[in-house]
Amino acid sequence: MIGALVGRRKTTGERVTLKAFSGQLFGEWRVEGWAPPVGELTHDTAYYKSEHGKIKALSERIAKAEMEERMTRAEVREATAARDDEAKALAAEAKRAKEARRRARADGASDAIVETLDEESRASKRAMSTLKKARDAAVAPKLEILARLRARIDDMKSERKALSRALQDKIWEGYKLPSLGGQVRPLRDVFHPPVAALPCGCADCAAPKLLAWAHTLGITPTSIAEIWIGASRPRDFRVRGVAYGACRDKCVPIMGHMLCPEPPDARSVDATTPCRHR
Repeated sequence: MIGALVGRRKTTGERVTLKAFSGQLFGEWRVEGWAPPVGELTHDTAYYKSEHGKIKALSERIAKAEMEERMTRAEVREATAARDDEAKALAAEAKRAKEARRRARADGASDAIVETLDEESRASKRAMSTLKKARDAAVAPKLEILARLRARIDDMKSERKALSRALQDKIWEGYKLPSLGGQVRPLRDVFHPPVAALPCGCADCAAPKLLAWAHTLGITPTSIAEIWIGASRPRDFRVRGVAYGACRDKCVPIMGHMLCPEPPDARSVDATTPCRHR
């Protein structure tokens, strides 16, 4: 969205026009002549770059560990596949021997023959047990590696989540929104109705930028408009060159405060109560 605000300087009455873009313009948050971002902590600040660098490094380490985990799992599957083929062959042989014993008993075979067949069965079971132990012994070191890898990956993901949450909280703390009446309050305090998690991009649209900049410059707004620039978006019916009102999920919840014309001491309620013009 591209927006424009028309207003007058409080000191001289001079008519002024301000302009703003939503989000970034060609990857830049700050462009000369355009409204600056409302938040203090943007992608181009040193603190953000430092913290984001930590998160990115963790993501790379996680990706590397997950690749190692996948390769180790493939090795385990390969190691067990050959043993499993041997186990299947032994199982098939045991089944044939069992059938042979059944027929021998049914045909009245001698005790010596039955004993020989029984010994073959016991030998088959011992071979199967030996094979399973060999298989387990072969993959045990790999399974230990997998357990350590998974624990390390989970720890890194928890650390990354904590860093991301802390950075996002720090970003939101940098958003201070003024009202027309001159009251400046944190973004979280003015979002109405309150939510557990603020929507991404909140207060980065053109209108909030224009109102915040007008406040900084001592300009009283008289009119404001936003137009969609770029390819049309069928999913939300936005068409290039058409003017739209504030978006419902990000801007409407904060506009009640930003457009409130009353200073805190002029209200019939305390300063923490949402503007009655909502």
